[in-house]
Amino acid sequence: MTDAAAIVLATSEALGRPRDLPLAAALPAPMELAIVVADDDSLEAALPVLIEALAPLGIACTHLEVVLCCDAGGAPRRQARERLRAALGPTRVHAHDAGRGDTYVAARLDEMPVRLDDALRESEGVVLVLAMRPGATGAGLAGEAIAALADAETRARLGERTRALIDALPIDLALVIETGPSPRAWAGTGRWLLAERFPPAGAGRMEGRTS
Repeated sequence: MTDAAAIVLATSEALGRPRDLPLAAALPAPMELAIVVADDDSLEAALPVLIEALAPLGIACTHLEVVLCCDAGGAPRRQARERLRAALGPTRVHAHDAGRGDTYVAARLDEMPVRLDDALRESEGVVLVLAMRPGATGAGLAGEAIAALADAETRARLGERTRALIDALPIDLALVIETGPSPRAWAGTGRWLLAERFPPAGAGRMEGRTS
């Protein structure tokens, strides 16, 4: 079982020392920001730390919307939504429903529309909070998360081609967390994420707590 306190520590230190640009450079102006959270309940522990780190940039919690990726079957994660509404208020929290949720056309792929959750339509920036999978590419993790924000038709049409979705949702900042008994975390811009493989080359067991 993942130790929530260890995730908090790893997240805090990762955000304090991003892999490429400082947070103020990655998010240079106050904006309406969507925080997209992958389907892993352990990631919830990182969100208060992330929200606190955004405040000095002028991004108030009232300008944030946490958007929970749907589960593997496309269902909304309602229990996680209710937990986070209680824990993070007044930050808005929304759970994507691939079958019934409102969507908008975010991009086109093979001349077909890519429809993503309508909660993202008005966002001026996007932060991805992802769970590390050993050997995965950052682009692969990002594509999977974006696919978990799509409607059922888009998901069925894409199948395993989730990597193709990364252009549908520009990524300003990413937080990647290794959940499990000894959490590690890394933070960086979308450009860093899409060039990375996890764990990053040279990452020792304690790197997420010191870098």
